[in-house]
Parts: sequence; C-alpha cells; structure tokens
Amino acid sequence: MIKKVAILAVFLSFNENCQAQDVAKEGKPDKSIIFTTVQVLPEFPGGMMEFRAYVSKNYKVSPTFKGKGNVILSFVVEIDGSITNIKVLQDLGYGTGEEAIRLLRNSPKWNPGTQDGIPVRVSYNLPIKLSVK
Repeated sequence: MIKKVAILAVFLSFNENCQAQDVAKEGKPDKSIIFTTVQVLPEFPGGMMEFRAYVSKNYKVSPTFKGKGNVILSFVVEIDGSITNIKVLQDLGYGTGEEAIRLLRNSPKWNPGTQDGIPVRVSYNLPIKLSVK
C-alpha cells in the first residue's frame, strides 16, 4: 500500500562553478565537458510545471515513511536529453532516494542545454521536497 505524498516543491538549482572552456571543436559538441552554467538551460518537456506534475503523479513513497524533508539528487542532462550519473546527495531513508533515482531513470528525455547554440552536457542538483502526514 502506497501513501499519498504531498510534494511541496521541486526546485532546480545549478552548481555555482563556471565553465570557461571552448564548447566545440569544428562545430561538434565536446562530450568530455560537463557544464555547470550554460546560456540555455536544459528543460523537462513542457517545463518545470510539467516536471512537478510528473513527480507528483509518479513518485511512490514507502508506507513506512512519515515526515518531511528534501531528497537531493545530482545528475547530468546529456546532449541527447537523457539523464545520466544520477546520485543521491541527501536521502530521507525509507527508500526515498532509490525512488527518486527510479523516477529520473524513467523520465522522458529533457531538452538539452546549449552553450553558443551547441547542445552540451549539464550538471544539475535537484531537491525534491516531501511531506507525508
């Protein structure tokens, strides 16, 4: 049995480091660079409101979890919009981190971020705020 969960907020945040390297060689993306700041941010299809709806609809909380807090994830949005390198930075226990990883792995492809008009790999930190009464 799965409890209903109130997902209070999903916020997208970037690391504050900057990449000041050339984006491409001969007009092709450099796949070895992971950017932390870009000119055009990657985006979930339909924007962050759609991502919030996706999380609200698909995030399943263990019946043993009660309380509130943030599950914080780190991941990379690839040039093709796929999500890789998913890591849990902060977990609330009771399978909340594993569920957040499952959710991102099953996410549709994002629109990639771009730098100088070229798709690039972008690192994200994403807190998911949970509250279960």
